[in-house]
Amino acid sequence: MGLEIVNSQTQQVNDVLRAFVRQVMKDAGLANADGSYDESYVDRLREQLEKRIGLMVMQELKPAALDAYAKIIYEEKPTPERLATFLQENIVDFQIKQRDVFDQFAKGVIESSKAMKKALA
Repeated sequence: MGLEIVNSQTQQVNDVLRAFVRQVMKDAGLANADGSYDESYVDRLREQLEKRIGLMVMQELKPAALDAYAKIIYEEKPTPERLATFLQENIVDFQIKQRDVFDQFAKGVIESSKAMKKALA
């Protein structure tokens, strides 16, 4: 697989995560007055979300699957589809657990924003 294809697929995943983060920021009232977003903040939140997903994956994979996961990530440079298939085959209720990570992330951002606004009021 060419590097351009891998980079394109990685960009697609990042774009999906950024879109989710922007929606969470909108829901939390963190958009700028003109409706735009501070992209450095979007990227920091996206990185936090990726880490939370990674942590869930590490906690849910059995040791043998964890070794296979590391091999896939570092040796194969998988497509998002390949990675999703592997995770769905090796983590019971993966999609539900992934959705829980997204929901908890959104809830945390929104609650933190409300608390910050209340403290500043």
